[in-house]
Amino acid sequence: MKLNVSSFIRQKRKELNLTQDELAEKLGVTKASVSKWELSQSYPDIQLLPEIAEIFNCTVDELLGCSDSESEYLEKEKRILREFTAETGFTRKLVLINIVSANPVRLSEFYREVLEATVVNDREHGGPDRIEIWFGKRYENAVCIAVNYQKDYIPAKANACQGFEFRVANADAEYKRMLNIGVKIEQPPQNLPWGYRYFNIKDPDGNGIDIVEAL
Repeated sequence: MKLNVSSFIRQKRKELNLTQDELAEKLGVTKASVSKWELSQSYPDIQLLPEIAEIFNCTVDELLGCSDSESEYLEKEKRILREFTAETGFTRKLVLINIVSANPVRLSEFYREVLEATVVNDREHGGPDRIEIWFGKRYENAVCIAVNYQKDYIPAKANACQGFEFRVANADAEYKRMLNIGVKIEQPPQNLPWGYRYFNIKDPDGNGIDIVEAL
């Protein structure tokens, strides 16, 4: 494992076009403190880590530089596939769905709030405008939607593609939660003849989302 707090803070600050003064103001610290962080002369107070991670749209682990080496990452990927294969009998597993959007930030914030996803900027693989939306622990046995920026992309006006399906333990409870946070419901909860209860919503780009409970 490698710890690269200093270079990470410096890189993220520059990617956001923030000066050391501006970052310091957001965090309620001095410019000198930010400068020392970036020079590895000191480290941020532990209580500041969640706030810094929120500004940089990353996890605290990523901020601390707790990232696996390439070989460790590949071994983890192989392990996940082996475990999945042993459990299901399938040798292929869906882990990533790529979509485009004219406003990846708006889209990712929708999924963060409505479906309680983990949102991570992935500039290393897809440039400054790629955002990963993880439904489960990142790089573990979970599915990710990667939102990629496309200029002048026009959101769907009709539900031409059903979009995504998410399984939940209690569709009615999720329905009430989403109503409480102001989500527009396209199709209220109903039972399906093949043994499921579901309701439907759309994300800001018009992608359909089925929330499904197995009865």
